[in-house]
Amino acid sequence: MLSRCRTERLRLVNSSSSMSEDVRVVDPVRTGGDPATDPGAGYSVDRDRIPEAVVELRRALHALERAAEEARGNATLIAPGHDPYSRRAAHEMGPGLVTDYLAGNERDQRELRAMINDLEDAMRHYDAREDEANRALRGVSE
Repeated sequence: MLSRCRTERLRLVNSSSSMSEDVRVVDPVRTGGDPATDPGAGYSVDRDRIPEAVVELRRALHALERAAEEARGNATLIAPGHDPYSRRAAHEMGPGLVTDYLAGNERDQRELRAMINDLEDAMRHYDAREDEANRALRGVSE
């Protein structure tokens, strides 16, 4: 699955972008810097591939939503052993681990939603500009 995901992402981004080891798109403007973390920073998607990209991003968003639900259900960890140390560790660490995970998950969900919105807005903008150009060309040829 990961290799398929890497391949798909490589096909979606333009050739001027590069991928980091964790499959994030590196901002081409910054050289030697960290991967771009702002939704929409440093990548471009071919107009014809936007619907496909949105579908994949929605799948990823749905997976994050399911994972968050599962994490909420595991807020109370069961100690792996019957000794007092295991019970205490599960009691003290469990809620913090879930809270930390949920914070990251929610951040990732926000970023995916922003990327989806940016892609859909870009597609609408591109389509509107193309319609305008076609109308102008028809006006010139008449």
